[in-house]
Amino acid sequence: MLAPERKANDDFVYHSGLKFALLPAYYLPVWFQAIKGDSAVESGIHILPFILALVVATVLTGVLISCIGYYTPFLILGICLAAVGSGLLTTLGVKTSAGKWVGYQLLYGFGLGACFQTPNMAAQTVLPRNEVSIGASLMLFGQTLFGAILVSIDQNVLDGQLANRLAGIADITPQQIENAGVTGILAMIPSEYHEAALEAYNASLRVCFQVAVVVACLALLGGLGMEWRSVKETHTPDDESATEEGREGGEKDGKVDDGKEEV
Repeated sequence: MLAPERKANDDFVYHSGLKFALLPAYYLPVWFQAIKGDSAVESGIHILPFILALVVATVLTGVLISCIGYYTPFLILGICLAAVGSGLLTTLGVKTSAGKWVGYQLLYGFGLGACFQTPNMAAQTVLPRNEVSIGASLMLFGQTLFGAILVSIDQNVLDGQLANRLAGIADITPQQIENAGVTGILAMIPSEYHEAALEAYNASLRVCFQVAVVVACLALLGGLGMEWRSVKETHTPDDESATEEGREGGEKDGKVDDGKEEV
């Protein structure tokens, strides 16, 4: 049972790290609203390249895995592309052109889409049938737990960075930053300092993106530890051994083929 447990642990590490890699998707709308001056609707429209790339890559990867059988190549390739894409997002600036942030989103979204469903596939493939439900629950637990933790961590990072960077521009307290919202901070700063405040806000958001890059790279370690198994396999060795153990246990209990108990 040690081998399946190790594989499940690798899957859990990978899946948990993958949730941290989703951080840029959370802060991209913030960047559009705060730095580019978009409304909530406009920022939603501007992240469509990421969403479309994510959907296309998810569907395409599912089809390819069904044909090839192996999910590990897509798992590793996907997290590599996501790490590179989120790394490129750390270069976003106040004057970044539309062509750049569209291209960065496409690469980032395609990478996430390529590996989004592979952890669940891995859990269903490497684990015995009687442990698949436990493995799937573990993946859901990791997704929910780390999804809640990551937003809290990065929000604290953003607030701390903003407080430090804006302290030299205007007399703004961390409590004011927390209460101001995404775009309300600029309203509290004199107009002559707006450009410097935008640069400070952009630099703070880039730190949030950098956190996602680091954890995405750590998730790659879990991906590299995954076994190369085909989803087309119907049974695992542990399934067969469990079946044999069940048969031996039945014989020891005194059961024979005719259904009668031995005297």
